[in-house]
Amino acid sequence: MKHYAELSLIFGLPIFLKSKKLHNGRFKNLCARLQKETKKDLNKIMFPKVQISKMTDKLEEFMKAAGWYKSEKHIMTYLSFCLAMIENSEFEYNFKIIDTLNDIVEYLERGGYMPAPCMWAGDVAAKKWEKIFK
Repeated sequence: MKHYAELSLIFGLPIFLKSKKLHNGRFKNLCARLQKETKKDLNKIMFPKVQISKMTDKLEEFMKAAGWYKSEKHIMTYLSFCLAMIENSEFEYNFKIIDTLNDIVEYLERGGYMPAPCMWAGDVAAKKWEKIFK
């Protein structure tokens, strides 16, 4: 269940950014590539439908603990969280997912869109993620 939840959070990146309006171009294409690669891994996991409500509860618990439930966070916080979550995960990840996340970070860094506190906040969120699943 945890691996499926992790992949779901990564797949949801463009969904979390809906209000930011993904413009045509490199960023939108990178997000599409991320969803494509993540969906491949999601489809490989046999996830019993009876556990969907349990996973949803865990995701909601995390969103509240991280302070993400009712307030939008900076994209770099979310990306930092995803990368830290993968780094600390006991599951094997498709290298294309990691490469694409890093490509998105690099693209945003080059555009000057990387406040330093976001990296710290993403790491804090990843630690909260681990606590919820222990």
